[in-house]
Amino acid sequence: MIPDIALVVPFFLFVRQLGLLDRVGALIVTYVAIMVPFSVFMWPGYFESLPDELDKAARVDGYSRIQVLLKVFLPLAVPSLVAVIMFTVLTSRNEFLFASMCSRPPRRRPSRSSSRRSRRIHVDFRSSTQPAWSRSCRL
Repeated sequence: MIPDIALVVPFFLFVRQLGLLDRVGALIVTYVAIMVPFSVFMWPGYFESLPDELDKAARVDGYSRIQVLLKVFLPLAVPSLVAVIMFTVLTSRNEFLFASMCSRPPRRRPSRSSSRRSRRIHVDFRSSTQPAWSRSCRL
């Protein structure tokens, strides 16, 4: 697999050319482009491990090619499908690099606390054997 850092510049240029910066669509395009090859890599290996006799037996029973896929092979491929989906979701969730590439930092706004009176909370930590420790914090 190619390291993610090597893909940042090409993906950024592609996303910018599509006009998708700061949009969820940019992340969707990026994650689909990264995860589909992995899924395509995993699934054929699983389907090749299934015996050919299942296909022949289903064809003898009168199933069409589509029915064999939907009624025989897809139910057997559920564990593989779950593994691919879990890997895709977890990888997308853990991928901060592309999310930070597709979004710009928020603009800094002036603080409103200077114009409003802030409340102060006084917290007192006391013990019978220790001196009084106090701390203040602003809300």
